[in-house]
Amino acid sequence: MKYKKLGNTDMEASILGFGCSRIASLTTKYSRYEIEKTLELAFDQGINFFDTADIYGQGDSEKLLGKVFKQHRDNVLFCSKAGLTLSAPQQCIRYVKPFLRPCLSYLSSVSRKTTAVRKQIERQCFRESYIQKQIESSLKRLNTDYMDLFLLHNPPTEIIENSGIFEMLDNLKTKGMLRHYGVSCQEHEDAWLCLKNNNISCLQLDLDPLKIQKSGALLNKISHQGVGIIARECLKDHHLFSAQVDVSLPSGFQKKNYSSQQHALKYVLQDNSINVVLVGMACRKHLIDNLAAIG
Repeated sequence: MKYKKLGNTDMEASILGFGCSRIASLTTKYSRYEIEKTLELAFDQGINFFDTADIYGQGDSEKLLGKVFKQHRDNVLFCSKAGLTLSAPQQCIRYVKPFLRPCLSYLSSVSRKTTAVRKQIERQCFRESYIQKQIESSLKRLNTDYMDLFLLHNPPTEIIENSGIFEMLDNLKTKGMLRHYGVSCQEHEDAWLCLKNNNISCLQLDLDPLKIQKSGALLNKISHQGVGIIARECLKDHHLFSAQVDVSLPSGFQKKNYSSQQHALKYVLQDNSINVVLVGMACRKHLIDNLAAIG
């Protein structure tokens, strides 16, 4: 495994990060045993960066991470997020997931619709008192007294420009509850606004191969300012690497006998400005396939 320093922070993160949005989701088709073994194998293979959020799996994603890595807390980096909210019925889903999941695993179309509906009805809340309460709850679920990195979850422009919420996060840093904080940006334009705040340590961005080609100036600015860059949704345009499409490849990039997903992942991994590339993995086969793209 290769590691990079996350911007100007004191954190050394694996370049391949484990995206945990689906490890406890209703739509996850893999068993709890398989998911736990995948997390353990990821750690054994050197992955130390685990990205989650308070709403992933109605909080069960954080609980699972806290359980699996209870004995390895000092050797993993927990990144969690808050700001998106779930309705009361959605929060109650966690109690019936063991009964619903076997049915959904055989109904892929229903599973996709469930995910789409959830995204449509997500709400936001960035009140300072609410965010602090969510951070405190996340720490309990993660079975830890500090979070390595906290990100505001896709905040609107007015929140990014509100100094109050960042003053609250600075206070939590002073108390030792957070080591660092940043923003998961909904749009790349939001990242430019975030760079006006010198206390933001990391930004998470949607960065597939096409967006990387179009975002050189932004990525260079973020990197030059010493802010860490976490890439998500990097496999969105993986089909470009299997079709006859004219994609300008970075210097030194060589196509091998990889799948289109592996090629897309390798493309993003080779961008020097990016510190961590997140990929969702819910089984050991996915993990092994993604690890193959690092070499």
